Amino acid sequence: MATYKDIQEWVRSHCGFVPQTCWIGHCKEINKIPLIRTPPKKRVKPCPSKKQPCIERAFRHFRWM
Repeated sequence: MATYKDIQEWVRSHCGFVPQTCWIGHCKEINKIPLIRTPPKKRVKPCPSKKQPCIERAFRHFRWM
């Protein structure tokens, strides 16, 4: 299973930016991918909508979706 670091590296090499881990978590929530964490929290830094498609491409590449 890929890690957040794997997702960050893939996005950096294919899209030219490094997503913050909170953006990856937000995209997982949006796409109903289970998160491993304690109680639900309000997103302090949600993923910018223009960055979501690239992160989702990384999810598909690593077969998270």
